[in-house]
Amino acid sequence: MISGRQFSPADVAESGIAPLARPERQAETAGCSTATERLRSERFSTVRDPRLERLWRDLETRGCSTFSQGLAFVRSLETCQRAVGTGTVFHLAIVDRETDRALLIVPLLERTPAGIRELSFLDCGVSDYHFPVVCPDAACCPDTAQALRARFLAALPRHDILIMPKAIREFAGIPNPLWSPGAILGTWDGTSRLSLDPESLSDTFRTHRVYKDLAKKRRKLERLPQYTCVIAKSEAEIDTLLRVMKAQRQARFARMGTGDTLQNPALYAHYRDLAVAGCESGDVLMIGLWADDRWIATSLAIAHRGVLTGVLCSMDEGPYKKYSPGLVTLQMEIEWAVENGFREYDFGGGTYDYKDRFGGSHRSVQVYGHAETLKGHFCLLLWRARLRLRAALADHA
Repeated sequence: MISGRQFSPADVAESGIAPLARPERQAETAGCSTATERLRSERFSTVRDPRLERLWRDLETRGCSTFSQGLAFVRSLETCQRAVGTGTVFHLAIVDRETDRALLIVPLLERTPAGIRELSFLDCGVSDYHFPVVCPDAACCPDTAQALRARFLAALPRHDILIMPKAIREFAGIPNPLWSPGAILGTWDGTSRLSLDPESLSDTFRTHRVYKDLAKKRRKLERLPQYTCVIAKSEAEIDTLLRVMKAQRQARFARMGTGDTLQNPALYAHYRDLAVAGCESGDVLMIGLWADDRWIATSLAIAHRGVLTGVLCSMDEGPYKKYSPGLVTLQMEIEWAVENGFREYDFGGGTYDYKDRFGGSHRSVQVYGHAETLKGHFCLLLWRARLRLRAALADHA
């Protein structure tokens, strides 16, 4: 078993919004127009703005967000984006006038590709989901959620199109207030998540053969010469595992003919900074498997608000590939999450068959598109055409 810190999810019952917006008092609300009047928008050019940091920390503590909208992650991501040098980063906060507390915060990027004024989530290609930092009570009240969406759209700078290619309808049971069925472009993408509730997990282990198969392969790995499982804590261990991961992924993706984000120096630095800051505390989990004078697998997962998300992994393509060491590290991540009191394991972005074998539930990932001009509507048509072509090619693959 894997040791680690005990995780106690923060209580998210504190609303940060006056009684008007509480779901149980929906019947007493004065409607969306009144709710909108109680909200104001604030724009910030950097997440390091003291005012935004205070709002963000407060909302993240009592609210709902994915790991890629955590303050530490976005701070590092902003640095990456500025290093890349394309687009302008800004952040929108929707604040309750009465409490002066944020109910919604969205990190955004403004670009002008081919003369099209485009707004999108701050991503750098490493965010799994486009989901805002949001107050649960506000998101769960239909009137308030609609008011948040209206205030958010009204606060955006002039643009042709707002596009979010990784939009999800809910996270941790909290609805996405930016979600609008009329703005969703259907895709067939999705991810998988695994409930770590003991009863549910017991059923999953019993009904999915992959866990038994990996247990056998793991025992074979453990009998290899010099077998060692390293849980990185020190900066030296982090650097070693990241270098190995980068090299293994470079070789693998080159054979596939695709690019790998970890080869980008800015994004490599992004993950290194997160690991150095989080491995000791348990906010980041890095695993390395060593046997027979070589590293045979590595993985990196990020912990956030009761959810452990698998983010990066790599595997040596040598003689021990037959033991599936990459999947073994995934199984270790699940074990670590259970031992440390997490409620869910998220397999991370991307639709891959191996994730389905672990018995997780499916989460649909869609494209959100909102056009403001004729140019924007033309872009949406191109997005739809591209998605349909991709689906047609997948059907004939």
